[in-house]
Amino acid sequence: MTQATIVRCPRTLAIRNYTAEVAATLMGQDVSVEIVDGREGEFAVVVDGQLIFTRKSEDFPSAERVGLAVYEAGLVGLAI
Repeated sequence: MTQATIVRCPRTLAIRNYTAEVAATLMGQDVSVEIVDGREGEFAVVVDGQLIFTRKSEDFPSAERVGLAVYEAGLVGLAI
């Protein structure tokens, strides 16, 4: 089973809500998800120790896009 860690800002409501959406998407793909508190404004997804996604702007990709990146990383070991 693929292991994903979501590192997120614990204070920002939008990031907390987005984290829940991404976690639900990943769990629906049979991915084990751990959520850990990060820095202010931070949101990142790490799969099996490899950074797959990090927030670089105020915008967030869809949870499905992050799920696809995690799925592809689990299959071929590549970060997107």
